[in-house]
Amino acid sequence: MKSVKIANLEVPCFENKNGFISPQTIIETDTTIKNLQNILYPILDNQSVLLVGDAGVGKNALIYYINYKRNLPTIRYSFNEDTLSEDLIGSYR
Repeated sequence: MKSVKIANLEVPCFENKNGFISPQTIIETDTTIKNLQNILYPILDNQSVLLVGDAGVGKNALIYYINYKRNLPTIRYSFNEDTLSEDLIGSYR
């Protein structure tokens, strides 16, 4: 499998034949590299990651960047106190 280097880590990338992947760039400062590594280590270990924080701090930007480099589309769900299970799985009325 092909790989790409993100934040000094070799990460597998994929051949995307479906979907659009928007080009993303990010400046890899020391803090950005640390945050990318904190996200990538669990992903490489097949663990889930939940990013929590104030709006506008760059959570989405990091994920969009990682997925762009790995050639994966990003599907985004925004959760808040008003999110219902029906919003995710649908409902019958």
